[in-house]
Order: sequence, then C-alpha cells, then structure tokens
Amino acid sequence: MTDSRDLYGQWLGQVFGTNSGYALLNIDRDRPSRASLQVDDPQQPFSAQVTFSVVGSTVNGTLTLFQPQGHPLPPEFRLPQTGSFSGTVKEDRLTGTWETDVETKGTFDLTRRDTLTTREPDQVMQWREFWSWVLEESKSNSSLISRGHASSQHPLVTSFHRTGRRNLLRYDAEDVPRLCRLIEAALNTTYDIRDPFDYGCLLNLAQHHGYPTPLLDWTESPFVAAFFAFSELPKATSKEGQQIRIFLFDPEGWPFGTVQTIAEIRPSFARLELRARNNPRVLPQQSVHMFSNLVDIEGFVAVVEKQAGRRFLRRIDLPTSERSLAMRELDKMGVTAAALFPGVEGLCRSLAEKWF
Repeated sequence: MTDSRDLYGQWLGQVFGTNSGYALLNIDRDRPSRASLQVDDPQQPFSAQVTFSVVGSTVNGTLTLFQPQGHPLPPEFRLPQTGSFSGTVKEDRLTGTWETDVETKGTFDLTRRDTLTTREPDQVMQWREFWSWVLEESKSNSSLISRGHASSQHPLVTSFHRTGRRNLLRYDAEDVPRLCRLIEAALNTTYDIRDPFDYGCLLNLAQHHGYPTPLLDWTESPFVAAFFAFSELPKATSKEGQQIRIFLFDPEGWPFGTVQTIAEIRPSFARLELRARNNPRVLPQQSVHMFSNLVDIEGFVAVVEKQAGRRFLRRIDLPTSERSLAMRELDKMGVTAAALFPGVEGLCRSLAEKWF
C-alpha cells in the first residue's frame, strides 16, 4: 500500500497542454501530503500549492494559490483559482492529467530526482602533493573556487536539503520571516526582506552561523577549503583508507551565471551575490556563495558537463592521516580559526588546535 509519505522528495519533469513547460514539484518530509508546484511556462511562469492523497498507485489532488513568478502577470494572462489532477505513481515516475477552473487542461510527467551518490575522486594526493599541484593549477585558472569536506563520502548538498526539506517556497514564506524577526532582535537592527539586498544579507549571515539555507559556501582559496575539511576531524585521526575531499569548481564557461531569487524554477547551481553586513567572516574566508534548488548537485553538474563536452567540477581526495601535518603548515600560512572566525570563538578554536 502506498501513502503520501512515499511521494516525499523532489520531482522534475514537464507539464503539457494549455500551459506547458518545465515543472518542479517539491514535497517536504514533515508535510508529506502537501507540496509546491512551479512551472516555467514560456507565457507566464507560475507556482501553485498542491494538496494530494495516495491510494495504492493512484494520486489525486487539488491545486490552489496560483501565483505568477519571475515577472508581474500581464493583463491578458489569467491564472486559475483552483485546479485538480489525477495520476499514477510507479516507482520514481508520476504521470497523469490536470485541469483548472479557467478551462485549461493537459498532462504531466515527473521523475523523482532525490538520490545522492558518492562519486569517485578524480585524483588522490598526499597533502604536499596537493599543495604544489593546486598552486600550479591556480596560476593557469585563477577563477577556481574550492570547498572542503571532512569525508570523501559526503556529496555536495545544501544544508537546507540535508534537513529533509525540499519546498523553497515554504522556506521563503515561513522560515525566512521567522529568522528575520529573531535576528533583528539579537542584533538590534532591521532587515527588509522585500529588498533583495537585505534578504541576501540575512541569508549570508544565517549561512555562516549554522542556519539551514539553500546555499553552499565555497572559497577562492583552496587552502581555506583544506582547513575546513581537516579541522572537522579529531586530532587523533589516523585510520588507513579514510580521506577528506576537496571540490574544485571552475565557473569559467559555466552556463548558469547568477540567480536573483531562491524561488528559481529551472534547475540551478549558480552564484548568488550576497552582501556581508554584520558578517565579518566573509572576507577572511574569501567566501563565494553558490545557490542550488536541487538535491543532487553533482548529478546536475555531470549532465551539464556531458552537454558542454568539458569538466567543471573535480574531486581531490587526501588521506585523513595527514591532518596533523596539514594543520601545522596551514597555521604557518596564516590559515587558522582565529583568522577565519574573527572574535572570541575563532581565538579559542585556534588556541585549542595549537595547544591541546
């Protein structure tokens, strides 16, 4: 027996008929019978709230709260008030028909893309080999950005998606205003979240203090990336076969430049320009923020790479047993917690690393 919990996840595909275009359906783990639907209709992109039930392999539901997305609704375009749909789910494919109260109708075909896969490294290096290699690599490609993971088994995924949440429209409507109220109280300042610049400042600050966001922190320094990867490991790390991972991404030629909003409909892994008010960590960490509305970022990059006929993302693994050597040499380079986390927290972390 199938129930609504079995539809949890992220579904990508197409809507056909009176309205047509790329479609994105997001279902949160904690709200398994509700979802947001976004359709990139060439005439007028729109979103709708979805409520549904599942009996066996049959899915029935309603569509409400239709809203224009991307730009204001033109006078000649009329959005529905309500709609309904009926479909069949078979493993990770959902197909069916839809209709609305303005006599539009059609079909849909969606596939769940919610599985994360750990991919093999492009290269495995020792610490000093990586150090020399990445300096040479940076000479010929100064646009490279880097990200470090304490385990090579951890794929690229945003902190928002790691929580089991998928619905960014809900995040925007509920979570961001709640965050804003509390941050304003804590900092005795104000953020106008209707203003894209203030909205970005708030997300930037939240990202650097552990709040789930649809952003991934990257850095212009591969050594800062290495610090973040190695510093998360315990000092006694020495097990053979375990590795950290450094991701290197080349934005030069990447077909997705920047996005302006987290309500993006099309599959996105793109830079989101954020201001850094009240966030002194951004500059020393040489931060670059990449936004994604997708769970499987690496799978998406692999598809784009195949289409473009070139590589954008590389994975370099280093043994965890070299933590001590790497952290000592990073310290001599000035890449320390005290430098990257201005304030008492960074100072204490830096002293603990050196003396305990």
